[in-house]
Amino acid sequence: MPLTRRRITQNLDSAFIFVSLLLVVGLVIWSDGPLAAVRQARFTPLVADAIQTVETVLAIAYAVFSLRRLHQTWLRRIVLALAVLSMVYLAFEKLGRPLIGVDDANIFLVYARNLRQGYGFVYNVGGERVEGVSSLLWVALLSLAYFVSANPEPIILVVNIGLLLATTLLVVDFLVRQSENAVEKALIATVYVVFVCISPEYVTWMTLPLMETGLWSLLLVSATLILLRIEGPSDSRDIALFSVISVLLLLTRPEAMLWVFVFIFGLFARAWIVAGTRNAARIVSVPLAVCVTTIAGLTGFRFAYFKYPLPNTYYAKVAPSLKYNISTSFYSYFLRFTESRFLVELAILSVTFIFAVGVIHLIRSRFRLPPGKEAEGFLLPFMLSGICIAGLVIPLLSGGDYFASFRQYQPIFPLLLAATLIPALSLLRWLCVQVTNQTLAGILFLVIPVVAFCFTDSVNWQNVGLDATSLRVGFGVADEGRQIGRSLQELFGEYDHLPSVGVIAAGGIKYTYPGEVIDLFGLNNTRMGHSPGSREGLRSHTAFNSDVFFELSPEVVLTTCSPNAPDYWLGAIQLDRRFQQLYACVSLQKRGTSTHMSVAMRKDLLASLQERGQEAGITLSAPQE
Repeated sequence: MPLTRRRITQNLDSAFIFVSLLLVVGLVIWSDGPLAAVRQARFTPLVADAIQTVETVLAIAYAVFSLRRLHQTWLRRIVLALAVLSMVYLAFEKLGRPLIGVDDANIFLVYARNLRQGYGFVYNVGGERVEGVSSLLWVALLSLAYFVSANPEPIILVVNIGLLLATTLLVVDFLVRQSENAVEKALIATVYVVFVCISPEYVTWMTLPLMETGLWSLLLVSATLILLRIEGPSDSRDIALFSVISVLLLLTRPEAMLWVFVFIFGLFARAWIVAGTRNAARIVSVPLAVCVTTIAGLTGFRFAYFKYPLPNTYYAKVAPSLKYNISTSFYSYFLRFTESRFLVELAILSVTFIFAVGVIHLIRSRFRLPPGKEAEGFLLPFMLSGICIAGLVIPLLSGGDYFASFRQYQPIFPLLLAATLIPALSLLRWLCVQVTNQTLAGILFLVIPVVAFCFTDSVNWQNVGLDATSLRVGFGVADEGRQIGRSLQELFGEYDHLPSVGVIAAGGIKYTYPGEVIDLFGLNNTRMGHSPGSREGLRSHTAFNSDVFFELSPEVVLTTCSPNAPDYWLGAIQLDRRFQQLYACVSLQKRGTSTHMSVAMRKDLLASLQERGQEAGITLSAPQE
């Protein structure tokens, strides 16, 4: 059947828009370099800011104008996906092209490599079985990547990018379903993706660190969106899918044991309000049974294999006092997360207001709503806001996190955005009525928050790549650790055996050093991880115990051993008389190479090296202060 002239015109128009949008995205990415150069020049930062503001406004205006005119939904999806991909590439370039992840990702890789090679779930080959990672499922997936390549980092990055795109398109489809007409659908999809693209912290944490964050976010978003569309016992397919995702959540991170019950309670409450207790019980019976069975099976497996009911990371990081965890994490984690983050502050205020108003409305209506669209229109934003609040609270129960840019809150960023944009649809509709030009309404709807974000958020595309930013430092720790591991292997490669090494950052070093590595923070060592103590003080790094240290007595300790500069990470153990009696400061130099380092070495190892002299191939000297 020949194409009509009108259809040919539409296709040519769509092709032109598609190509021009790609050029606009490419121009935005390319301009980052010249703008950075202008910003560094004296007296010109304001000029660069002005240029970037104009460029941002024009790019948003053209995106809103163009995406409205794309008639093919699949083509619009490709444009949105390419916009997100462009931001991933920009983050990759700005953060120094990291391809080895953060230090904890290297710990994942160590476990996955050992599992792939048949050594079991161990940190040191031949060592104890220890669950020193936060995700069993991610380790299993990474071990599969080792079947494809001995260096699977690029594969993991591609997988993470795919997870980010899947999460983005899921939320876009959800928001589109809440829209009333084609123009509104195009505008709300554009708004969401623009907000994703202007957040370097979210884009980065979903992809470049090579951790399970992207998978965790996808599962949380999927479970939430499925929960919101289950209306009754007849939705058996969605109930089964929700049960499967609940199992995957439990295998992905330990806090899922709280999350699945939040979801089940939300599912029950929603059904109870609309359809009564009996239908609510029928809906949650299968997911509840599946979750309880999975938790019981997972706990039994941990007891049998690791001898403990929870991951070793829990014992090493989390303080026994719930009051201490909540109080310290609220002030040092949650408030810092909201500080100078415009989108986050707006979203948190929005979901809190919606949830509070919803609770008041339910109390006044005695928890009974009229059936139909009115109930759905109320319950959807109310339930979504409640899930977002749970996502804000759950990290506080474990004392927060020490990762840069608040890793634990990044996975719920899509839900916070969605919960904010649904009520904002009313504002968009009002603008469309007032302005009459829907393209102009969409531009006005977007420009103000985007420009406000660019110049108020503590981490934005202008400063995310600076050397001192916490994100860049995190990648640097992993890279430095790998280099230290190689140096240790080169230094001791000709010795009788590779000595045990006590470390603080345990990922990159262990990835490249085949000898025994002792994690002094206890994440990958059960004796240190289960050491006595209040776990109060340095957040997530309080398991170190000096008595356990001397029981383990690593032959080499990667720390300063000078009493004049004690290591506060290790409780200033250099001032302990036992340490001074057992260890000596020494500078190591591999003869004929540039490989050298200063360490604290156990004196019996030092005496052995001195006896071997030339045979050991190591020059020993006192370190320079």
